[in-house]
Amino acid sequence: MEHLFEAEGYDQFWNSSRPPAKKGYSGVSVWVKRGVPGLSNPRESTQLIGGATIPEILMSEGRILTIYFEGFILVTVYVPNTDRAKMRPVGGWDAVRDQEQRVLREAEYNNYMGLRSQWDRALLQHMKALREITPNVILCGDMNVMRGPLDLYHGIMTTKKYEAAVADGLAKGRLTELQKRMNEYQLMDQHGGFAGFRLEERAEFERFMRNGFDDVYRVLYPDSYGFTLWNPKLPPYRKANNGLRLDYFLVSGDLINTVRNIRVLKELGERDGKGPSDHAPLIIQF
Repeated sequence: MEHLFEAEGYDQFWNSSRPPAKKGYSGVSVWVKRGVPGLSNPRESTQLIGGATIPEILMSEGRILTIYFEGFILVTVYVPNTDRAKMRPVGGWDAVRDQEQRVLREAEYNNYMGLRSQWDRALLQHMKALREITPNVILCGDMNVMRGPLDLYHGIMTTKKYEAAVADGLAKGRLTELQKRMNEYQLMDQHGGFAGFRLEERAEFERFMRNGFDDVYRVLYPDSYGFTLWNPKLPPYRKANNGLRLDYFLVSGDLINTVRNIRVLKELGERDGKGPSDHAPLIIQF
């Protein structure tokens, strides 16, 4: 596998997990093609500026890399997945009848969600500090969050499928299945759902947009799904495009006006309905 990383003509930058995190657990990388105007002499950093601090357990997981170019700054991240907080009962913690289990689960949930909140706020502080250096700042990567009903198949996609199924007179079983999924979305939207769609992480992510960063895909395609991940354990879901949008490009300043296009390469490497990864590449052109 090592030969795959020996591409000539590229400067490579890496930040990989290290103790106390598990070696090889996670990491991020940026490859810069040599000889491209505007991309010469890149300088890397894994540190945060602006007084931002992230708990060491998260910083040791190789989750952030900042590359300084002459005209802009690129930050790539792999945001912590709140699946580690485990599920929050849709009915609230009182829905867990066993008192001891309720106390333990709630404490575990709050502890990890607190870590994630520290990450989100420190990252935003870092991005705002970079913007003091240059107005042109780009943030990209697996953000592990879905903003709203267009960003997961349970939302608007399922509603449209249900309406089409009713119009086509499909079997009651299919209608019941879609209606159940619609009801699940309403509960998740109101009370918080699985990892990536929890109320806390969605609220923290919206801070970026309120602080002058644009979600490029949603600006260019306000009515498209743009899913970038599909459950690898359920291959038919990828074929049906029952996905999630977890990968983003956010830009600051006037950069949004220089974007030519952004697209998801879902079909890249697909064979028999299966992809080489649960994620698909997200490509942006300026």
